[in-house]
Amino acid sequence: MKRLFRGLVAAAILGGAASSALAADITVRAGYVFNESFSAHRGMVDFARRVTEKTNGAVEVQLYPNSQLGNERELLEGATLGSHEIALTGAAGWAIINPKLGTFELPFLYRDLDHQRKVFSGDFGETVDQLFAEKGLKFLGYMAYGIRSVVTTKDSVETLEKFKGVKIRVPEVPIFVKTFSALGAIPTPINFGEVYTAMQSGVVEGVEGSPESMYATKLTEVGKFFTLTRHQSPPILVAMNKAAFDKLAPEHQSALLEAAQEASDALFDDVVKANADAIESMKKEGVSVVDVSPEELAKIKAAIQVVYDELGAQYESGELIKNIQAVE
Repeated sequence: MKRLFRGLVAAAILGGAASSALAADITVRAGYVFNESFSAHRGMVDFARRVTEKTNGAVEVQLYPNSQLGNERELLEGATLGSHEIALTGAAGWAIINPKLGTFELPFLYRDLDHQRKVFSGDFGETVDQLFAEKGLKFLGYMAYGIRSVVTTKDSVETLEKFKGVKIRVPEVPIFVKTFSALGAIPTPINFGEVYTAMQSGVVEGVEGSPESMYATKLTEVGKFFTLTRHQSPPILVAMNKAAFDKLAPEHQSALLEAAQEASDALFDDVVKANADAIESMKKEGVSVVDVSPEELAKIKAAIQVVYDELGAQYESGELIKNIQAVE
């Protein structure tokens, strides 16, 4: 199954967004900033294939990864306005469209990935759908990314004290900047493509991300310490222009929703395995993989409470956070 799934990814990369040999009745364009190595792209390849199968070729999903249709803001606003049909990004990015969606990427929000999947795949998904509907979008589904931890060049950061003064590359997103500021680190937003050389030269001393992404981008070649902080797990949310969705025949609407759920389920298992495999590969290659003790984890969580106080208020997240945490 793994080999088959990887094969599908390779086929999609070679094919790009080219039209199929037989033109579909309906073309749906999906744009996102992630490149072809990113887990969400694998999920979208699977989603597109399933839509084609379920509609007997009547609906074709064309994929535009790697910011082909614009930067993140342009992609999300474009889906809202209808310049393309589908966009996807992490919940913190979707806060551009509806601030409440940023709630879903707060640090230490989910007990584990299973909890996160239940939030977006169960009855609570209706709440997520409503938040998108308020801005003219239809929530199609969720894609797992993994749980973010920290790669560093000089030492591990398994205690709150060790974070102090460490220059860590973060995305230029308030949740990330505020989280690492609260820990006493120096959050440094730089382009992800520049991180390898920035770590080599000492411009930054660390970076954070899922084990799979850190290993796949070879950042553990320059950062030989991987601390399992497990501080954040960004859900990748897929949404479609609601007017475009409503124009589809009911059977095609069902096909898109079913394909999204099935692709989400398949990707989840793939992501869990890929992240576990990445940690084992790091260990074999001499990376020091360090866990955080329960006592230090409690200190770290207490330190980032300020992020909940500030951004939770900004996102009006109080009730939403309680409901997320209550999902079993």
